[in-house]
Amino acid sequence: MAKTFRFVGVSNLNGRWAVRYANEKARARVLIKNGHIDVKLWDLKEALRAEDLVDSLLNRVDSGEIEGAAREAVLVEARRIGFAV
Repeated sequence: MAKTFRFVGVSNLNGRWAVRYANEKARARVLIKNGHIDVKLWDLKEALRAEDLVDSLLNRVDSGEIEGAAREAVLVEARRIGFAV
Protein backbone atom coordinates (compact mmCIF):
# COMPACT_ATOMS: atom_id res chain seq x y z
CA MET A 1 0.00 0.00 0.00
CA ALA A 2 1.38 3.38 -1.02
CA LYS A 3 2.06 6.02 1.61
CA THR A 4 -0.31 8.96 1.61
CA PHE A 5 0.06 12.52 2.81
CA ARG A 6 -2.33 15.44 3.25
CA PHE A 7 0.17 18.31 2.96
CA VAL A 8 2.75 19.00 0.27
CA GLY A 9 5.09 21.87 -0.32
CA VAL A 10 8.65 23.09 -0.65
CA SER A 11 11.33 24.38 1.66
CA ASN A 12 14.86 25.72 1.46
CA LEU A 13 17.62 24.34 3.67
CA ASN A 14 21.07 25.89 3.25
CA GLY A 15 20.26 27.08 -0.28
CA ARG A 16 18.87 23.71 -1.41
CA TRP A 17 15.17 23.52 -2.24
CA ALA A 18 13.23 20.28 -1.83
CA VAL A 19 9.68 19.00 -1.98
CA ARG A 20 8.23 18.17 1.45
CA TYR A 21 5.40 15.79 2.33
CA ALA A 22 3.54 15.84 5.65
CA ASN A 23 0.42 14.63 7.40
CA GLU A 24 0.15 17.59 9.77
CA LYS A 25 0.56 21.35 9.36
CA ALA A 26 2.82 21.25 12.42
CA ARG A 27 5.52 19.81 10.14
CA ALA A 28 6.17 23.37 8.95
CA ARG A 29 7.16 24.38 12.49
CA VAL A 30 9.52 21.40 12.74
CA LEU A 31 11.18 22.33 9.44
CA ILE A 32 11.61 25.95 10.55
CA LYS A 33 13.01 24.83 13.91
CA ASN A 34 15.56 22.73 12.01
CA GLY A 35 16.78 25.68 9.93
CA HIS A 36 14.54 25.56 6.85
CA ILE A 37 13.45 28.86 5.35
CA ASP A 38 10.75 29.78 2.83
CA VAL A 39 8.63 26.85 4.02
CA LYS A 40 5.39 26.55 2.05
CA LEU A 41 2.96 23.70 2.73
CA TRP A 42 -0.46 23.37 1.14
CA ASP A 43 -3.32 21.42 2.68
CA LEU A 44 -4.98 19.24 0.05
CA LYS A 45 -7.83 18.34 2.47
CA GLU A 46 -7.39 14.59 1.95
CA ALA A 47 -4.61 12.04 2.06
CA LEU A 48 -3.17 11.47 -1.41
CA ARG A 49 -0.31 9.50 -2.98
CA ALA A 50 2.95 11.30 -3.81
CA GLU A 51 2.09 11.27 -7.53
CA ASP A 52 -1.14 13.20 -6.89
CA LEU A 53 0.60 15.61 -4.54
CA VAL A 54 3.35 16.35 -7.06
CA ASP A 55 0.69 16.83 -9.73
CA SER A 56 -0.85 19.54 -7.54
CA LEU A 57 2.59 21.18 -7.22
CA LEU A 58 3.06 21.04 -10.99
CA ASN A 59 -0.26 22.89 -11.34
CA ARG A 60 1.12 25.57 -9.01
CA VAL A 61 4.28 25.74 -11.14
CA ASP A 62 2.15 26.17 -14.28
CA SER A 63 0.14 28.97 -12.64
CA GLY A 64 3.33 30.80 -11.59
CA GLU A 65 2.69 30.33 -7.88
CA ILE A 66 5.96 28.38 -7.50
CA GLU A 67 8.96 29.96 -9.24
CA GLY A 68 12.73 29.91 -9.39
CA ALA A 69 14.70 27.30 -7.48
CA ALA A 70 11.53 26.01 -5.80
CA ARG A 71 10.13 25.33 -9.27
CA GLU A 72 13.25 23.36 -10.17
CA ALA A 73 12.89 21.27 -6.99
CA VAL A 74 9.32 20.39 -7.98
CA LEU A 75 10.46 19.38 -11.47
CA VAL A 76 13.27 17.21 -10.06
CA GLU A 77 10.82 15.46 -7.72
CA ALA A 78 8.32 14.99 -10.56
CA ARG A 79 10.99 13.29 -12.68
CA ARG A 80 12.10 11.16 -9.74
CA ILE A 81 8.63 9.66 -9.31
CA GLY A 82 8.06 9.14 -13.02
CA PHE A 83 6.57 12.27 -14.57
CA ALA A 84 7.82 13.25 -18.02
CA VAL A 85 8.44 16.98 -17.56
